[in-house]
Amino acid sequence: MKSYARPLLILGTILFGAGLTYLIMYYTIGPQVNTVVSPDGSVPVIPIKVPNPAGTGDSLIKVVGNFAFTTQSGATLSRSDLQGKIWVADVFFSTCTGICPKLSSGMQRIYQAFKGDPEVRFVSFTVDPEYDSLPVLQAYATQYGAADDQWAFVTGDKAELYRVETEEFFFSHTEDEDKTVKFVHDGKLRLVDKEGRFRGRFYDGLLDADVDSVIADIKQLKQAYATPQ
Repeated sequence: MKSYARPLLILGTILFGAGLTYLIMYYTIGPQVNTVVSPDGSVPVIPIKVPNPAGTGDSLIKVVGNFAFTTQSGATLSRSDLQGKIWVADVFFSTCTGICPKLSSGMQRIYQAFKGDPEVRFVSFTVDPEYDSLPVLQAYATQYGAADDQWAFVTGDKAELYRVETEEFFFSHTEDEDKTVKFVHDGKLRLVDKEGRFRGRFYDGLLDADVDSVIADIKQLKQAYATPQ
């Protein structure tokens, strides 16, 4: 029996240390980001935490901040225009021959599922505003059958686009040595609820199964909003 005592003691010490480390991390930096909250019992909120703007109290769940860009029709689309809407966002550029056609086709399939639904909107942010002029965006929108009032392809100042795409939506990007954003490119879709919070997960817009999940999750959100809490 003595031969088992030392290994068991070592194992017990390791398990105790691991448990203690978890508790310290939990109470000092909070739950890990894969923990989710579902305030309405439907699609979980992604718990990305940001500092309280008041400078006091606990950190808050991330809400998409303000922006204002120009759509393919020449209209201005601001964050306030999307308040009270369920919406899907992605990034693209019209000359992309890699992931963008597949990504835009995925967005198109979701759009077709909710075409004409005033509760659901779509926003595609260009990452190449120098080339993606309004006529180019209009042609791209036409290619995917997008109605101007429901699926917006937006452009604007490059620095502001990149700020919103990376800081507000966390789209993948590359940086220069001075940390300036060099280019934004991401195949993931963001599902945003009526309050501006991210829901579900960052869906892979290149996978049919994830596109199906976005459609199903939007339906769940619509049902949850329609049900008095």
